Amino acid sequence: MGNTSDTDVCVRFENQSGGIGIRGQYMGEGSIVPGRWHRLAVAFDLMGSTMEKYIDGSLFAVQQLPDSEAELDGRFSLGPSALLFADEDGESQVAYINSIQIRNYAMDADEIRGLGGPTAQGISTNSVALTK
Repeated sequence: MGNTSDTDVCVRFENQSGGIGIRGQYMGEGSIVPGRWHRLAVAFDLMGSTMEKYIDGSLFAVQQLPDSEAELDGRFSLGPSALLFADEDGESQVAYINSIQIRNYAMDADEIRGLGGPTAQGISTNSVALTK
């Protein structure tokens, strides 16, 4: 499967500090430190046209999405297939991933905080946050 579209979320590093976002909006409270494990979470609210970005359980930033892209079955909705860590023009780099979790609803801040920071065991499948 080839990728013909831009990534929906990416990490950008400047001066040994990383942020999460798209369209040049990578600033927030906290940062991703190269060479250290982090737990990243992104929750899309398509009705509110926002993307909430979290690093290690703490809110990093809320990014406004263009209304034209924040629609049901639009750019930020999961389709029948997904390309992870892919970008159409090669804007990618080496990364180490411990685990990935995709949910069928947008987690709230308390649920994401409940996941805690990164662990060698990955995301707990016994977590209270999995009960919705």
